[in-house]
Amino acid sequence: MNDEYQLGKNGHKTILDAFEYEHRNDRLDKEPRELLSKGFIYCSGPVNEAFLEYRKGFMRGLFEGNLS
Repeated sequence: MNDEYQLGKNGHKTILDAFEYEHRNDRLDKEPRELLSKGFIYCSGPVNEAFLEYRKGFMRGLFEGNLS
């Protein structure tokens, strides 16, 4: 993963903000900070899974954009 987009960096916040805007009607309460590094961002399991897929897609887009 690009260093700029790691947990705690501004790039990761950009991904979170975009996801939360698109999912503003979902349950977006977050897990405690100590669980973030284990991949548990949101308390709702389905929302957390959706975010992990969103983040993968975002990173894939960055990767493919860098190839051209």
